[in-house]
Amino acid sequence: MAARKHRNWAPLQTLAKQREEQAMQAWQQQKNRIQQQRQQLEELRGYKMQYVEQHQQQLNDKNGACFDPDQWQRRLNFLEQLDKALAWQRNQLADEERRLQQCRQQWQEARRHGLSIDELSRQQNVAERTQRDKKEQQVLDEIATQRFVRSQRDPF
Repeated sequence: MAARKHRNWAPLQTLAKQREEQAMQAWQQQKNRIQQQRQQLEELRGYKMQYVEQHQQQLNDKNGACFDPDQWQRRLNFLEQLDKALAWQRNQLADEERRLQQCRQQWQEARRHGLSIDELSRQQNVAERTQRDKKEQQVLDEIATQRFVRSQRDPF
């Protein structure tokens, strides 16, 4: 029966390993999503900087001349929309980073679970080996005792 218990660890170990690998893949995918979110944020920042610089250059080119108020308002509205997009992107990135931490925790939990199963299996192997060794020693002791008893009865 002890050998049968031991064989039952293999499916659990396989399942734990699969769960750990799935958690690791999810963690890696989340890292990739964060990289994409950061890249998008940087692209938005770069676009805004480029737009502001272009706007500033146009103001400098006009050399202080009056700017059309409607055009000025449209530019301000557009900058406001860019700021909203940047804020939304920063929030998205923060959400993705929270999900990354969750994925990392899930992977760590799966890893600990797998290591626990491995340790239980190892302990069971040691216990079974110890039990086998004790039984073998008992058999050897019994044989030695029987030989000793025979040798005492039949000295020749």
